Amino acid sequence: MLSGILIVRSFTMEEVEKNRFLKDVSEANSVVIRGVATDTGYGAASNFVVAAARLSALAVGGYLAVTHTTGWPAARRRSRSSPSCATTAACSSSANASCASNSNAP
Repeated sequence: MLSGILIVRSFTMEEVEKNRFLKDVSEANSVVIRGVATDTGYGAASNFVVAAARLSALAVGGYLAVTHTTGWPAARRRSRSSPSCATTAACSSSANASCASNSNAP
């Protein structure tokens, strides 16, 4: 008789247990959805930053190509004030003796 009472009681609790399980699954799904949304946001932001960096590099390279300049301003100042023999066109020939003697210039 006691086992019959337990079986009847378990059938009445089945709906409550099913609702509790579905509520827990729904909460877990909402956590997963928030995580996916966060990952998607970070991925989009990362892609935007990478695209902006590439466009910036292309823009700077295009500007330098159009203005026929190279390097940073400090490098341009240094090359104008004291050109080294390796960078001047006159030193490219081996006939220039002054450059040959000054081959270890900065």
